[in-house]
Amino acid sequence: MPRTAPKPYIPNLNPREFEALHHLWDGLQYKEIATVMKLSTKTVKNYLHTTYAKLRVETNVQAVRRGLELGILKVTARPWEDWP
Repeated sequence: MPRTAPKPYIPNLNPREFEALHHLWDGLQYKEIATVMKLSTKTVKNYLHTTYAKLRVETNVQAVRRGLELGILKVTARPWEDWP
């Protein structure tokens, strides 16, 4: 019987973890994310620390990269197409 390829690891992020990761992808800093999400900076850091663990990464740059690789985050805009 042929073997099938293992399924890629897709982390089970809760909605707030996903939202915080998405704000990182948008380039926001922790304090800005806290303001947008109406949370304390410490809570945002906790959400992102848990997200990093679920994504098996150590930094925000690695988290965004992994999110892109897994399809959790997607590039939707192509600003260079609007250039003259």
